[in-house]
Amino acid sequence: MDPFELNNTKVETVLADLELALTMVEIAGTSADPEIRKRDRANGRKAYFQIRDKLLPLCSPDDAQRREIDRKLKDLRTRLEGLGETFA
Repeated sequence: MDPFELNNTKVETVLADLELALTMVEIAGTSADPEIRKRDRANGRKAYFQIRDKLLPLCSPDDAQRREIDRKLKDLRTRLEGLGETFA
């Protein structure tokens, strides 16, 4: 796999992980089961930091991809804050 293809795969993985995290947070906000809410909220928070701090530094998104990633990270953080998470 050439470096461009590898980077593109990494960016696609970041975007897919963001979609998954957003889905978990959505479930956390709508589930009637308190254990599911707690679990998915925690998983969403963990995913936020893993994506931002671990995965994103491993790839080089182009400008459009970076804007999409930043928008989705902001959305994820906002949704987590709406569920009571706090960020330092």
